Amino acid sequence: MLKKLILSALILMTAVLVFASGFSLAKQIDLEAVIDNTSVSGRFDVYHWWTAGGEREAIDTAIAVFEERYPNLKVVSNAVPGGAGGAMVMKVQVLALTGNSSESFQAHPGLEIEPYYDADMLLDLTDLWHYADLDNRILPSIAQFSQFEGRYFLIPIGIHKTNMVWYNIHMFKEYGVEPSPMRRTEPKASQREIPPRSR
Repeated sequence: MLKKLILSALILMTAVLVFASGFSLAKQIDLEAVIDNTSVSGRFDVYHWWTAGGEREAIDTAIAVFEERYPNLKVVSNAVPGGAGGAMVMKVQVLALTGNSSESFQAHPGLEIEPYYDADMLLDLTDLWHYADLDNRILPSIAQFSQFEGRYFLIPIGIHKTNMVWYNIHMFKEYGVEPSPMRRTEPKASQREIPPRSR
């Protein structure tokens, strides 16, 4: 199941550019023909910031699964170090501005890819979502941030949580502070209710 999902996430890179006229080009693609053409040859670039540890293992595994199915297609892994992809985003934007857009790149779902969508630089992947039955395999909350105006433009192959606030639930209970739900402005107010030496 995992291999199938990874393969689905990478499959259209064999024939088309991610930076393209999104909806019109997607409608010209014979999706099944692209997927079934395992003899395709050439290369494409993947820009990402997974450079170490488990993240590096994840991208290497994704590429290995892809190359196993398409042995004549060379995948070039362009790893750009930098937390949360800041440096890589700049690299991708420079490539786009100079007319050398990469076939694929890593991005956070949601607002981060909106500028590319507004510039009509993303390939519409809606048909691929349906082909791979991703509507039933991806969490609805994640799927929501993978689309604009009801069309899908990215496929998640990894999920992690960021900007989490952790607290000592026992201490909150001891001082009668209700920890959840909590807005961004509320942790400081809650902190004032806990004696400094207990924090």
